[in-house]
Amino acid sequence: MNTTEAINKIKVLLGLEKFEATSTLADGTPVHVDTDFEVGATLHIVQEDGSFVPAPEGEHMLEDGRKLYVDAAGVITAVEEEAAEEAAPATEETTTEAMEEVVVEDVPAELAPATEEIVAAVVEAIAPVLAEVEALKANLEALSGKFQKFSNEPAATPVRNNFKEMHADKASKEDARFNALLQIRKNK
Repeated sequence: MNTTEAINKIKVLLGLEKFEATSTLADGTPVHVDTDFEVGATLHIVQEDGSFVPAPEGEHMLEDGRKLYVDAAGVITAVEEEAAEEAAPATEETTTEAMEEVVVEDVPAELAPATEEIVAAVVEAIAPVLAEVEALKANLEALSGKFQKFSNEPAATPVRNNFKEMHADKASKEDARFNALLQIRKNK
C-alpha cells in the first residue's frame, strides 16, 4: 500500500469519503469496497437499512464474473478474473476456410459475384503470407530447442584446483633431500 492509498483508506474510515467501488453479487446483494476489488481491500455487504457489514468468509461471485475470496475479517484474499475462452491457434487451412465462409447477406444480388471474387482474391493473396508465417514459426521452434541446449551449458570452463599439483613437485623434492640427509646421518 502506498501513501495515497493509505490516506484514502483513512479518509474512508473517518467518514470523510464514501466507498469508491460498488457492485452486486451474482445473487443480487449489493457490495462495496473502500478502494477497488483487489487483494487487501475489505468487502462490505450493504444491508437493507443502508449500513455496511464485512462480508462473510468464503467465495463471492460478482455479476461481472469475477470471484472474490474473503477471509473471516471480510478482507479480500484473492481475486479471480472471469476465465477467457482459449482460442485455438489458427492454421492456414482454418483461416482460409473462415475466409471462404464469409456470409454475404446484405449485398445486392448484382454485387454478390463480385464480392465473392474479391474474397477469393484476398484469400489467394494472403495464402503465401500465411505459409511464410508457418515457416517462421517452425524456424522459431527449432531455434528454441537450440537455445535450450545452449542455455543448459555452463557459462565458462570450470576452474581446476591445481594447487596441490604445483606444490607436490616442491614437496617431493624436499622429501627427497630430507631422506638423503637421513641416510647420510645413519651411515655415520
